[in-house]
Amino acid sequence: MSMAAMIEVYCPECADLRVFEQPPCVDGHGMDCPEWLCLTCGTALLIGVPVELREQLPRTFSSRAA
Repeated sequence: MSMAAMIEVYCPECADLRVFEQPPCVDGHGMDCPEWLCLTCGTALLIGVPVELREQLPRTFSSRAA
């Protein structure tokens, strides 16, 4: 019997620290899976997901005649 990975983090739904469990990963991530579920309310969080930075393009504003 394998133990499920658990962590204690802030749950935005419960508005408090809660225990989160890592469910079995269907995407093949294994122990590196970013999905975690709150054991109190079931809220899902992605934790440890790398964020891709994109180059910000300058905004263009169009003017319309009234």
